[in-house]
Amino acid sequence: KKLLYFIIKFTLICEILGALGIFLVIRHDYPIYEALFLSIFHTISFFCNVGSTLFKNDNLAYNTNISMIIITTALIFAGSLGFVIWHEIIDYIKKWFHNQKHILSWHAKLILEIFIISGIITTFLFWILERHHSLSECSPIQTLCNLFLIGISTKNAGYLPVNFTLLQPATILLLAITAFVGAYRDWE
Repeated sequence: KKLLYFIIKFTLICEILGALGIFLVIRHDYPIYEALFLSIFHTISFFCNVGSTLFKNDNLAYNTNISMIIITTALIFAGSLGFVIWHEIIDYIKKWFHNQKHILSWHAKLILEIFIISGIITTFLFWILERHHSLSECSPIQTLCNLFLIGISTKNAGYLPVNFTLLQPATILLLAITAFVGAYRDWE
């Protein structure tokens, strides 16, 4: 019961905050009811790691909007770790604030380490391969935010905020390997 209550509460908090954030970003680009629908749809899509969009320009619609990139990254990250890991992380933080001794389980440590290391490697390699191609039109801060989103989403959601037709063959191979590793990790 306790874990089920946590899952419901965590999901509602993430999705309400995500929908509100996305709505504030897109509210001037669409009629109000369409903006509400798109906000809810994309929040669920990103949180559940679906990676699909209904925006007019698909994945490229908001790839220069820092707020949208941060919201998308946060939702994909929140949904990709899993509820058990989040429950353990939040429990660890609560006990840390109360000066109680608590350590993360071996499972949580392994998931977090692999997630962080693979994200850093993917981010760095994508930047090396694409800084003069698909990322060339972005400002440095837009590039950095898009790289974090790519590092997180390629192994989980498959959401790519750059023009796929501009990618180098080596980048496509990197994305295929990353997606395979992410799919295998999720399958386990």
